[in-house]
Amino acid sequence: MGKKIQRSWELGRHPYAATRDHVLKQHILEIHKKHKQYGHPLMKTALRERGFFANYKRVDVCRIKCTIHHPKKG
Repeated sequence: MGKKIQRSWELGRHPYAATRDHVLKQHILEIHKKHKQYGHPLMKTALRERGFFANYKRVDVCRIKCTIHHPKKG
């Protein structure tokens, strides 16, 4: 019949996703060393200034994987 259509769930993750996440984690750690008080909104802005466009979920997941936690206020 022709070429089989590949579904996105059949393809798995993008081959460069692991490298991209690793680079993002390195930049998050560099920003965290300079500005320990930054939460995900300011972290996201700092990443944008460096040329990374990541949503808040990716920033939070990378912060958790880097074991950067902030105490809750209140």
